[in-house]
Amino acid sequence: MTMTKQAISAAVLSLAAAGAANALEITLDAGGIKLSAAEPIGVVRVSYPRIYDAAQKEEGPSKVYVTNRCAHLYYRNGTSAQLFAGDGGEMTLTYSNMPTGNMKISHTIGLDSGRFAGKAKWSIADSPEQVFPSEKKSDGFLFRGDALKLRISADGSEGFGVDIPFGYQELQDQRAWGLRTFRWNSFSHLPAEGKYVYHIVSADGSKASICEGSVTSTEEIYVPYPDAGNEALWPGKGPIRTFGWQDGIRRNYFNRRAADENAIVFVGDSLTENWRTLAKDFPDLKVANRGVGGDTSRGILFRIEHDVLPLRPQVVVMCAGANDLTAHGNPSDTLSNIEDILAILRKYNGKMPVVLCTIPPSSNPKAPLKPGARDAVNNGIKEIAEKYGNITLLDLSAAVSDENGVQRLELFSSDRLHLGPKGYVEWKAALQKIFDKMFAPATPVPDVKLDLSKFKLIWSDEFDGDSIDTNKWDMPTHIRQGASRWNPENVSVADGKVTIKVKRTNDPVYRYESACIRTSRGYEPEDRLFGYKYGYIEASLRLPRHIRTDYWVGFWLLAGDVVKGRNDDTRIGTEIDIIETFDYWNLGYMKHTLHWGGYGKLHNAQGFRSGPHIRLLDDKFHTYGLYWDENRYVFFIDGVAVCETDAMNLGGSGKPGEPKSKSRGTCRGEAYIKLSIEGAPWCGPTSNWEKDMPEEDSLQCDYIRVYSGTL
Repeated sequence: MTMTKQAISAAVLSLAAAGAANALEITLDAGGIKLSAAEPIGVVRVSYPRIYDAAQKEEGPSKVYVTNRCAHLYYRNGTSAQLFAGDGGEMTLTYSNMPTGNMKISHTIGLDSGRFAGKAKWSIADSPEQVFPSEKKSDGFLFRGDALKLRISADGSEGFGVDIPFGYQELQDQRAWGLRTFRWNSFSHLPAEGKYVYHIVSADGSKASICEGSVTSTEEIYVPYPDAGNEALWPGKGPIRTFGWQDGIRRNYFNRRAADENAIVFVGDSLTENWRTLAKDFPDLKVANRGVGGDTSRGILFRIEHDVLPLRPQVVVMCAGANDLTAHGNPSDTLSNIEDILAILRKYNGKMPVVLCTIPPSSNPKAPLKPGARDAVNNGIKEIAEKYGNITLLDLSAAVSDENGVQRLELFSSDRLHLGPKGYVEWKAALQKIFDKMFAPATPVPDVKLDLSKFKLIWSDEFDGDSIDTNKWDMPTHIRQGASRWNPENVSVADGKVTIKVKRTNDPVYRYESACIRTSRGYEPEDRLFGYKYGYIEASLRLPRHIRTDYWVGFWLLAGDVVKGRNDDTRIGTEIDIIETFDYWNLGYMKHTLHWGGYGKLHNAQGFRSGPHIRLLDDKFHTYGLYWDENRYVFFIDGVAVCETDAMNLGGSGKPGEPKSKSRGTCRGEAYIKLSIEGAPWCGPTSNWEKDMPEEDSLQCDYIRVYSGTL
């Protein structure tokens, strides 16, 4: 594409104390172009460009992905653009895939009336300055028309300016419409091909400072349905239905996205949306409803990446296609859309279980179905379920029909289309059988009961102060896994809990920064602040919300002499990983691992998997413990034994010429405690750190306690 340049100079925002130099800072993030200056202006945001044509609704990008100085923008009309913040505040927008050559572009700044009314001044073009009115204007506009520049200032310091070479501007007093802001909008036209270049600078024209923003996955932006009248914008095939209420439903889901992360996600149409008792019906599971009344399979295909995947589901339960049938869609199109949805889910996580439901019967005379269409779709759903190992079929149609396949009307509402309360009882019962099997322990659970009344507390930290107790804990600075760093700055204590943060960095090698606390200052016995041998240890932890991305929590012991590999006898030295969460991507399984022989050529290990434990990501504290004596290790979660080993004959012989001894039992040496967050490019499901990782996450620990005694 041949590129031309349009230049728009936007001098935005730099208030400082009288006599001080302007200090405008610009950062790109999920919410737009963030501008930071001195008070009374403070922080203001310029919206990301809106790109649209005359027939379209003016709206911002539907999806944004920010990498430091570059925002990748995606619009519902198919346009994609990259906005790069260059040195000094030069903003370069490069765009492509515009549906027409006559597109409009606009920017917006919102100004809080409480900070500006009666305190700041504005001018447009070369007009004299006027004070933002304390009383609202009746018509809502301070200025409308073609203009080249906007100026806003405040008493005692300069404000910001926007200079454009052409275009139309509006300065609104939105208090006239019940809002508490002044709002500036600019409107221009884009050439069919080219770059759009403008500048954000300090008010006096000096250059702004560009702050390196962290990489941001901007699923923080609500993504509406595409234009129903433009079929080319929709994925899949078949009927499209968009109703006014659907936007409200989806926005409500969007506002709940953080609370619903790591849930079992139910997705579908009104059959799913109307399951009002979902949480009550599955009280021991975290569930999230993402049903939208009126949705077709094509609509679900569109929103699976916007409404479902951002929740990082542990299981997906899907019932799709009923509205395709009432719209007389082609069954083959419905099945194709379902296949495409499942392909997206497999790409996201091929191990994630999916429960695929057949479509219940309906007999509403106002919504007749084509003869044989429902059977064709349901037979196709059954065939699809047989193709993939992670899919479980739930024949919902059979569950709400009699032995002859006739609709049981007592299970339906009066419209004979939607399920009634009794119908959801049947759906719940059928699904409970699947869940009971799906969540049954994958390995035998030890027949061991924990009774702490028989033990004696010998050491604990309840984290009751306002800082870590350095008489109990060391916080090393350490490069880890070749890809992350431990930094004591990421450890804090407050409200009776210790918090260990994990966050992204801009370093291309050490892309994570986290921390570790340990009851030793090194690996030698004389370094230990606390150590113990035999008994029971327990930590109360709230796992990071995003633990199913590319980092993991370790609660572990280093027992005896293991680090330097002076021997490979487990009785002399063993690393005991009470939990490792990097297997949590696979339906909540937890790893419990033994390491011995040091970390060189003689390194040996054996892991044990327990689970599923899908409840552990419910944002609540859970306990993780280890019982250890001279004969066995027993691992506990929430006081229930989940794994047991005598540590005999584990591991392998290793490579020729590098013999590795099998384990010889539990360690006889004293252990010290470690609690950490680790990061490595190989530990997660995608190794796509920047896409899935939030700005910051944290592990919280309520207490760690050590007891003497025997089971």
